[in-house]
Amino acid sequence: MLYEELACSVLGPEARQLLVGRLLAAKGARLAQFGAFLARKYGHSEFAEARGRAAVRRVLTIFSAALDGRRYLVGDSFTRADLTLAAMLMVVRPAAEELFVCSPASMRAMFEDPMHEEPQFAPLFDYRDRVYRDHRGGVVAP
Repeated sequence: MLYEELACSVLGPEARQLLVGRLLAAKGARLAQFGAFLARKYGHSEFAEARGRAAVRRVLTIFSAALDGRRYLVGDSFTRADLTLAAMLMVVRPAAEELFVCSPASMRAMFEDPMHEEPQFAPLFDYRDRVYRDHRGGVVAP
């Protein structure tokens, strides 16, 4: 339950602040308008985005440590904790196109962040992709 709470109450909302910031900076008027709507709804500010970046980094570090050398978060089998974390990691960075079709394709850029390329987080996103491959059943496509 602790892992689910951390994923749903910290990782998801804080990652959303980063996404809203990128939407606000988008070149397309419709994306920027959508970003403005979300900014009002979720109380986005430069401070909230900076706090979100620090929180996402901390939570990714916690989950990376929890998974170090393990196949699943809790025990030796797939649990709700794995499902929850895999889903919330999609807000941070969507899975590869063969696992998750991001439509329109230009939306994928809204999730890009230099933090995603940091080598210490690669195993965490690999874990998420493996969870999707092993436990979802098929590619989500529009």
